[in-house]
Amino acid sequence: MDYDPIYKPKKFHNKQYEALARKHPHKHVPFFARPDITRRRFFEIAGAGVIGSYLAGKIEAAETLPSGTQVQATAKNCIFILLTGAISAWDSFDLKMIPGATPSSFAPATVNGISWPGGLLPKIGQQLGNMALVRSMSSHALVHSLGQTWSQIGRNPAAALGNIAPNIGSVAAIELDSQRQPGQVFPTFVALNSPSGVGQGYFSTDYAPFRVNEPANTVTTGVPDTTNANGQTAFNTMFQRLHQYDDALRINSPYGPTVSGFDAFYTNAQQMMYNQSVNTAFNFSAADSTR
Repeated sequence: MDYDPIYKPKKFHNKQYEALARKHPHKHVPFFARPDITRRRFFEIAGAGVIGSYLAGKIEAAETLPSGTQVQATAKNCIFILLTGAISAWDSFDLKMIPGATPSSFAPATVNGISWPGGLLPKIGQQLGNMALVRSMSSHALVHSLGQTWSQIGRNPAAALGNIAPNIGSVAAIELDSQRQPGQVFPTFVALNSPSGVGQGYFSTDYAPFRVNEPANTVTTGVPDTTNANGQTAFNTMFQRLHQYDDALRINSPYGPTVSGFDAFYTNAQQMMYNQSVNTAFNFSAADSTR
């Protein structure tokens, strides 16, 4: 590198720098380190405060039931039906009549103020006075599987507790558990057509869904596996042996509540074996299956 005699940088020793810093100390915080608030942030805080003060009274009023209100509390079960790949809403629960396209067999009629396909869903149409149809919902989920899970747990499935959140039916089962009678065989939470639906999550297995799916190769058995190929006597003997050899490990299990939960699960299942109420509720004819 050529030496330029014109450029002669001045040397600045450390001692001179320290002396200069002591003579002229910097007592002020740099502008970029000072607390500040933007105009947008100011209006966010102000708006939240105004709206919050308005809603506070509304929430407080909502927590108190109006005078004379009677809570019915008549529900006994939670029945969850997962209509995966179901018929179009436009042809059923949100019927849209299209001349020349809507089949005449739908027999559309106005039921309880709702346009309804009486020929397609006649029995459900008779219950419209006891139902609520919600048509103003929009989903945050971008795929069906997330949306289906979201509707069952009431929160984002991708959140921290999404994979262990309980089904809303399990929540209802806990709330209704104290109302159950000794003679009630079916679990509180019955889930139809949802083999891969959300379970009880972090709740006890007592509140797990009772999943019922139509058997693949039959039309009349209803709930499968409620009988044993060797007969009821053989089944009762095997169940007694199960208690004889396994109770010490399942009842108040030293391995924790998860194993203990299996005891309640097996007991509930055993009560549904060879039970006429179960057969009456779930058996259906070949004609019903064909229809």
